[in-house]
Amino acid sequence: MSEILNIPIGTVKYRLNYGKKKMREHLEGFVHEGR
Repeated sequence: MSEILNIPIGTVKYRLNYGKKKMREHLEGFVHEGR
């Protein structure tokens, strides 16, 4: 549990933003392929 708390806040935000970006790109690509 302490290992999770030792992760810097910046790293968490970076991973969250990266995940949102990847998910958005994936959804956009899915929509384009559907058309």
